[in-house]
Amino acid sequence: MNNFTRLINKIITKPHLFFWIPIPILLIIGLLLGLDEKLDINVHDTYFVFRIIELCILISLVLGIIGLGYWIVLKANRTLSKWLNILHIFLTYSSIFCIWFIPLIQTKFGEYGFMDIITYSVFIVLFILSLILAQFLYVLNLILAFFKKKTLIV
Repeated sequence: MNNFTRLINKIITKPHLFFWIPIPILLIIGLLLGLDEKLDINVHDTYFVFRIIELCILISLVLGIIGLGYWIVLKANRTLSKWLNILHIFLTYSSIFCIWFIPLIQTKFGEYGFMDIITYSVFIVLFILSLILAQFLYVLNLILAFFKKKTLIV
């Protein structure tokens, strides 16, 4: 059995670990960046200002709740859809990765024009929509798990 097959089997059998393991990493990143680092988001005439530690705590709570949902379904001996597990985890992490790193890459190239801002905004919106789609797939997976037959305990 190669490493990729083991990873896929781990996703199918213990998807909650993919959401619980990053929590301490996020909290350490939030603490290392300092309590004074801020993220400013401008929406029309309103500025939303977050400290990085608060954002890391919020993301950790969301990941913890998602992992708890998967864990409860598995403890109830219900069967999750393997494809919905894989799709949810892939879309969630790839969207978060792209939303997080595209602004970092964009600022490395310095000044950019109007069309670059439009392109950048379209990509961010697409990644946010794929993140929302992933969470709908998560809820669908949990609902379907409770309508399927129970898993046999061997």
